[in-house]
Amino acid sequence: MRKYHVHITETLHTIVAIEANSSDEALEKAKDMYRNEEIVLTSENYVGTDYVVAEDDNLCQRKYTE
Repeated sequence: MRKYHVHITETLHTIVAIEANSSDEALEKAKDMYRNEEIVLTSENYVGTDYVVAEDDNLCQRKYTE
């Protein structure tokens, strides 16, 4: 019997309005807010799941998306 590694990745998504002087500053503010748990993604932000199946240590052989 072969051994397979199944990588499961869930994707959550939200949009946050940030006031800033530049896109870089907006990104840093959003990262800080996320790290400080001011932005929390939940199951309501779910947008999909990816499954990647690899045999032994081979790279991606099959990818499935829900």
